[in-house]
Amino acid sequence: MKRARLILLSIVLGISGILFLGMIGAVSAAPLTFDFTFSGEIAGNSAIATGFITVDDALFPNPSLGWVDFYLPNAAILDLSVTVSGASIGNGTFGLGLFAEVAWDTGGVALDFTKELVGQPTDTASGYGDPWGTDSGYGGEFGFFALDPSLAPDAVWWFWQTTYYYDDGEIEVYGDDMRLTSMVARETGQVPEPATMLLLGSGLLGLWGARRKFKK
Repeated sequence: MKRARLILLSIVLGISGILFLGMIGAVSAAPLTFDFTFSGEIAGNSAIATGFITVDDALFPNPSLGWVDFYLPNAAILDLSVTVSGASIGNGTFGLGLFAEVAWDTGGVALDFTKELVGQPTDTASGYGDPWGTDSGYGGEFGFFALDPSLAPDAVWWFWQTTYYYDDGEIEVYGDDMRLTSMVARETGQVPEPATMLLLGSGLLGLWGARRKFKK
C-alpha cells in the first residue's frame, strides 16, 4: 500500500508541475500589440494611416542588434492592419497578407514599451543616436513593405510610408507620403486564463489530498 501511495503522489506531483509550468509560460509569453499612426501633414498632405501590429514578444527584439527584417510570413509577426484615409490615392484597409516585410530597429537601445515610442532617446553614446522616430537613419526604424505598392502602403524611407506607387515603365503614379507620429503598446495584463487557473487549482487540491492520505 505504501508503494501505491508513493506512485500516486508522484503522478499528482508530475501533473501539478506540468500545469504550473504551463501557467508560467502563458503569463511570460504573450502577444504584444502596438497601435501606430502615420501622418502626411509634414509632407503637406492630408493622408493619415492608423493601424496596429501584433508581435510575439519573445521573438521581437528589444533592443535589436541593428536593423531587423521580418520577411513574411514570420512567427514574430502575428498580425498587421493599416487603414489609410484622406489620401489622394490609396485609401482603404490593408491586412497582413498584403505585406512582404516588416522592418524594426530600436536604435541600439531597449525602448520603454510602457510609453510612447516616438521621441524616446536612442544610442546617444555613439554620437549618432537621434530620438526614435527621427528619419535621419540614426533614430531606429519601423516600417512595412508591400508585396505590391499599388495595393497597399509601402515603406519609402526611415519611418515613412507612401499610400500608393505604380510604375509600368510608361506611367508612374505616386501616392501621398506619411511619417510615423505615434507608436504605443497596448496594455496587457498577461493574467492566466480561468481554465488554466482551474486546472492548476485542481492539481494542487489533488496534491493536498494525496499528502493527507499518505500521512495516515
